[in-house]
Amino acid sequence: MTPERFPDGLPLELNLRVFRTHKGDIEQGVLGEIIIRNPTRDAQVKRSGPILFTSKEFVADYHLIPHDLNSEAGGATGEGKLDLFATWSRTAR
Repeated sequence: MTPERFPDGLPLELNLRVFRTHKGDIEQGVLGEIIIRNPTRDAQVKRSGPILFTSKEFVADYHLIPHDLNSEAGGATGEGKLDLFATWSRTAR
C-alpha cells in the first residue's frame, strides 16, 4: 500500500447482514465502527480510533479510509493524528 496507489484514501467495501435482538426502527441502520489494526506485535501504534458508520443492508457499502486517522489514544476526539500509510508501511517498521 502506498499513497501514490491510493491518493484519495484506502477503499473499503462492506456487505453486512444485521441481526436485531429487539424490535426497533427497521428502516434505520445499525451503528457500527471500523478500526484499522496494525498486525505487527511490536508496533508503536496498535490501532486507529473508531471510524463510525451506519450499516446498509442488502447493498455493497463503500467507505474510503482517509490518509489522516485519529489514533487509538485520541479516539473520535481528534487528538493524536496518524497517517495511514506512514504509520503502517513496511518501511516504517
